[in-house]
Amino acid sequence: MRAGEANRRIPLKLPDLLGGVRRVKRLVLKFMEHGLIWAIVVWAAAVALMAINTVDLFWRWSFLALSAGGLVLAAVINWARKKLLLMAQEQKEESR
Repeated sequence: MRAGEANRRIPLKLPDLLGGVRRVKRLVLKFMEHGLIWAIVVWAAAVALMAINTVDLFWRWSFLALSAGGLVLAAVINWARKKLLLMAQEQKEESR
């Protein structure tokens, strides 16, 4: 293999099994819509696990409060996202 051949791109054709490309695009869009919420929920779960394994009561309640705050934050973000989507849909219908 020569040095010039290494820089050439070879097009990769993947078979479209059961709408695979559409499924990947839909997965990416769902991740972009809900990724922040799931990241906060996973973080809250990790903090709750730290609270379970902590011996000191002060830190246990602190970690539990942080975890609960993370869950509330995820719920508020989800509510605001739904509210904004509903408002955008109503404006779109009004403009017709």
